[in-house]
Amino acid sequence: NQINARKDNRRSENNDNALSRNTHNDSTSSANKIAALKKERKMLNLMIRNFEDDFYRKNNRKVSSLDDTLPMATYYRRYITVKKAIASIEGLEQETNEEMQVEETNNDTSHSGNPEQG
Repeated sequence: NQINARKDNRRSENNDNALSRNTHNDSTSSANKIAALKKERKMLNLMIRNFEDDFYRKNNRKVSSLDDTLPMATYYRRYITVKKAIASIEGLEQETNEEMQVEETNNDTSHSGNPEQG
């Protein structure tokens, strides 16, 4: 019985280690995606702000209508898409982190009652 319990514990530890490695790789990949998206968002924001500043200098008014933005419409749309993608990835990461914390808490409390498992 103790031998089987040790084997089960080893399997569980191996599965936990594999999950931890995959989670780390996924979070690294997500971090790289977020960094690239944030860099793109910053570049797009700069381009849009420059356009709006130029527009103001030429027309003595701020951009106020869809027609005003037509020359940069592609960049405005891409900026919105990138912002949504960042929020989505960060939201998924937040949910994953919360789920992992709940699982860790559950694992910690489930082992505390039996000294042979802890």
